[in-house]
Order: sequence, then C-alpha cells, then structure tokens
Amino acid sequence: MGDGDRDLRLRVLREAGLVLIATRILLLPLIAGLAYELIRFAGKHQDKKILMALLAPGLWLQRLTTREPSLDQIEVSIRALKEVLQLETKDPLARKIEVMA
Repeated sequence: MGDGDRDLRLRVLREAGLVLIATRILLLPLIAGLAYELIRFAGKHQDKKILMALLAPGLWLQRLTTREPSLDQIEVSIRALKEVLQLETKDPLARKIEVMA
C-alpha cells in the first residue's frame, strides 16, 4: 500500500466528514420543525395512549435534564435583573432592546 492510497483514503474520509456536518446543519431546521409539530400534536391529544407511549422516552429524558432552579439561582437572577433595571433607569438614552414574542 503506497502513500497515494493512504492520501486518497484520508481525503475521502475528510470529505465524508464535511458532507456529514453539512447535511446535519442543513437538516436541523427540518428536524426541529417536525419535533415541534409532534410535541404540539401530542399536547392536543394527550388522551391517546399509543402516542404518549411513543413520546415517553423523550419526556423522561426531558425530566432528567431540566430541574426547578435552586434558591441560589433564583437569587442571582433577581439580583441581575435589578442591576439591569437600575442601569436602564440611570441612562434614559440607553439603547432600547425590542423583544418580539
């Protein structure tokens, strides 16, 4: 096996990795949209046991990865909000940030 074969194999692997990354980035909005619609559908049809059984593993994972904030975290967020509000009232010409909800 020569250096040419090795270089070719490395180039093919590199290109395959780039294609994999590109396809994942391009498909991300589609997958996120489908997941969102599925969650909305499940919210409207909570009485369907088959649907809830299919979604159960995802809901279990969500329960593991999300928790109520601790009192320390709440205290820090309240203090940070107070600081920001205080800074905004000191400088009325400060740039306003528009929040679109």
